[in-house]
Amino acid sequence: MLLVLPGVIFGFTTAFTFHAIAFDGLGATTAIGQSYTLIKENPAPSFVLLLIVAQDSDGDGPGDACDDDDDNDGAIDTEDNCVFTPNPAQWDTDWDGLGDACDDDIDGDGVLNGFDSCPNHPNAEQNDIDGDGVGDACDDDLDGDNVLNAEDNCVFTFNPAQTDHEGDGLGDVCDSDDDNDGVTDGVDNCALVANPDQADFDGDGAGDVCDNDLDGDGVVGNDDVCEFTAIGELIDPATGCSIGQLCPCEGPQGSSEPWKNHGKYVSCVSKAANQLKKAGLITGAQKGQSTSEAAQSDCGK
Repeated sequence: MLLVLPGVIFGFTTAFTFHAIAFDGLGATTAIGQSYTLIKENPAPSFVLLLIVAQDSDGDGPGDACDDDDDNDGAIDTEDNCVFTPNPAQWDTDWDGLGDACDDDIDGDGVLNGFDSCPNHPNAEQNDIDGDGVGDACDDDLDGDNVLNAEDNCVFTFNPAQTDHEGDGLGDVCDSDDDNDGVTDGVDNCALVANPDQADFDGDGAGDVCDNDLDGDGVVGNDDVCEFTAIGELIDPATGCSIGQLCPCEGPQGSSEPWKNHGKYVSCVSKAANQLKKAGLITGAQKGQSTSEAAQSDCGK
């Protein structure tokens, strides 16, 4: 229906949408849009052309009142879960009867889509371990270490290096027993070396299997020829051995043979004691005492 009326337009029913165009009589037009009243400020004669059109949401010609598919998505209105929003697939993630295309809470977790860190996965708590804005429920890298969850040996702990000392599939940063010896790291005296017996000869807190100075004599690693010197024994700083270890009564060090004679044994003790004296560890009197004790022994006889 077309109406051409002068002056002010009013009194039309609200059941229609009105599109008004005002003519100023000089060839120019002004779009009034949806309006019931045109207030004219130009005193020149004018006319208003009103085109009355019924609501048509999908613009297909038939008005909504007589269109059985108002969004033209192939789903009739009575079965469409978004009547005015095209959604031919009819996805409804939270099964609330309202299609995802027009649902402001797609996953039904009580958090609106615009504020939801996982719009398509229920996560009412909005947990986000790595603080990247993507909720844990839908984050394929929960700890943000650039290793996908499916391949990450510590899914909830940042560990881009993926270090796994004992190769048990659990990364060191989240493994409570990194050497897999049955002793948890917090109390294991060798956390990265298996030692279920926790042996610690010198009692320094470092287990024997990972202690580079087993007897705590100050001579470390391969330089210590005698690794298990009794605690407190005076040792030769060059070898880490005590006089008793350098000159065992049963025979020369490192040999399965006995001493050839008693004199060889006494000579060995005298030389070892002299090394300690040179190192300033014993006095001349102490050296003499050690040699004297050796001479009075039965070693090498």
